[in-house]
Amino acid sequence: MGKVLLGCASQAVHEEYERAHAGAPALDSRTPATIVDSHKLFDQARSAAVRGYAIDLEECEAGLACAAAPVFAETGQAVAALSVSGPAFRMGEDRLLAEIVPLVTEAAGRLSQELGFASPTA
Repeated sequence: MGKVLLGCASQAVHEEYERAHAGAPALDSRTPATIVDSHKLFDQARSAAVRGYAIDLEECEAGLACAAAPVFAETGQAVAALSVSGPAFRMGEDRLLAEIVPLVTEAAGRLSQELGFASPTA
């Protein structure tokens, strides 16, 4: 969920993130799959914003997988994210992408519409 929120955040938040992590040592590792390079994490966050979702394959907690999508307000600002998490052995990357991501992005889109957001692709 964090990659979606960071990726969809304002330019000011992006600039602050880059300032805070410029030349900084590696990020703390929570699992063997944690992204510890702050630039790689930011690149993934920006990609998540473009795609409209992010997945987490045991990056935050061992044995846990997650798919998340942004929720937008009427202004177009991301104000929240929806996520579905579950055991990684049941929610591998293929299942996340084929089954879970479409459900999460659809639900986030419906909630965004309820908040007054009009998708530019609608």
